[in-house]
Amino acid sequence: MLTAAISNMHPPNCLAGRNVECVGPTGWQFAFLLSAFGFLAIGAGRIRPCNLAFGAKQFNPNTESGKKGISSFFNWYYLTYTFAVMVSVTVKPQGSTLTSVVQELVVAAKKRGLKLPENPAVALFKYFPCKCTDSRLPHTNQFRFLEKAAILTSEDELNSDGSATNSWRLCSIQQVEEVKCLLDRSLGTSGFKVPAASYIIFNMLTLTIWIPIYDRILVPYLRNLTGKGGFSLLQRMGIGSVLSVLYMLVSGLVEEHRKNLAFTRPALGIAPERGFISSMSSLWLVPQLVLAGLAEGFNYAAQLSFTISNS
Repeated sequence: MLTAAISNMHPPNCLAGRNVECVGPTGWQFAFLLSAFGFLAIGAGRIRPCNLAFGAKQFNPNTESGKKGISSFFNWYYLTYTFAVMVSVTVKPQGSTLTSVVQELVVAAKKRGLKLPENPAVALFKYFPCKCTDSRLPHTNQFRFLEKAAILTSEDELNSDGSATNSWRLCSIQQVEEVKCLLDRSLGTSGFKVPAASYIIFNMLTLTIWIPIYDRILVPYLRNLTGKGGFSLLQRMGIGSVLSVLYMLVSGLVEEHRKNLAFTRPALGIAPERGFISSMSSLWLVPQLVLAGLAEGFNYAAQLSFTISNS
């Protein structure tokens, strides 16, 4: 924060009129920044190994409420950690990205019976809430079925500023292209694609969804059914181990399918220094990642609770 707030601690702004070229940081500015990272690492090393055990010690394991609290504590600790990891690697959106995506998919499903116009770049509904043209996405010809959400019908109404009165009945072509970006791994016009390793987000997303369902829905149901607080720690670790086996089996089946496609279908092209590009969709990785997220949700939180409660 100090490096951003104090002008002497960071290089001058490249947009300033007197600076023709961008000037890099000086040696002492760079050293100050690295020292801040060093202190951050030292502080985190002192806090993080202790905060989990310290939080668990606030519950009394000899009472019924304390046992419930300890079980929920580890579940929610791991949930917040995983959710924070997902948030930390994303750019802060303008508005609700999730709502916009859901609206586009819902409207496209409602208008699935409509026929796409011959010139979609001109005929589809256009509305740009941001005046900055840098955020506008050009029209693309992929995933054309999503464009039906931007077809303007006689039932659709517009506000005075040109926006749709009901966003659940009409979406702009900008929203459509934003959803296409989620489905397309291409980035820019250079041919670069987001690495398939980024699909690990499905693992984190599954875990983030599953833990609240388990803690707030499944555990109370099992408690009323059996009189106990849901699955025991060993049972949860066992379920996680079984799901890990299923995860590996599904991974093997997906790899077998990929191998068969490599011999029976032509490749989409050749990547420099990487060989042929498979015609199989990368979405085939989602089922195994979902199983991995469920296995982690059962196993890891139970292991944390088991280790600390028996230490």
